[in-house]
Amino acid sequence: CNPGSSGCVGLTIARLPLGRPVSLHEHMQSITLDVILRAVFGLEEGARMSELRALLVEMLEPPPAIMAFIPVKYLDFPFSPYRTFVKKRDAVDVVLRAVIRARIAAPDPDGADILSLLVAARDDQGQPMTEDELRDELVTMLIAGHETTATALSWTFACLLENPEVGER
Repeated sequence: CNPGSSGCVGLTIARLPLGRPVSLHEHMQSITLDVILRAVFGLEEGARMSELRALLVEMLEPPPAIMAFIPVKYLDFPFSPYRTFVKKRDAVDVVLRAVIRARIAAPDPDGADILSLLVAARDDQGQPMTEDELRDELVTMLIAGHETTATALSWTFACLLENPEVGER
């Protein structure tokens, strides 16, 4: 299947091997990323979705654990994991901003995705969100929703496999 296509979720599940252990988490991450790209960003299958998906997968790969324990000032040197992450983050930012600008330029009044709703939102003074605010909100939803939902789905499968009577219901 093509990432983001509506049949992709079912096909991802159908391709899981039977009769042997399998790590579900990476498959669930793939599914949740596709759902987020559609529900939050309003993207459908196409070049923009494929490009953003590929960049997000790269950016979301966990950095070396050492980065969590060392101050950034000691990590910021050429070819460091920190600079690699910043480069990936910046590539995602370029595409996200292009998606945001396109939506602002051609809003969808009937759009039910989060980006469309945020573009249409106004504050107490009637002002729309800035591009930076929109980007920050979208990244927050992506990061918060992607990993937590993939983990919840993985645990759901684990619980269902241990309790087949529940799965049958």
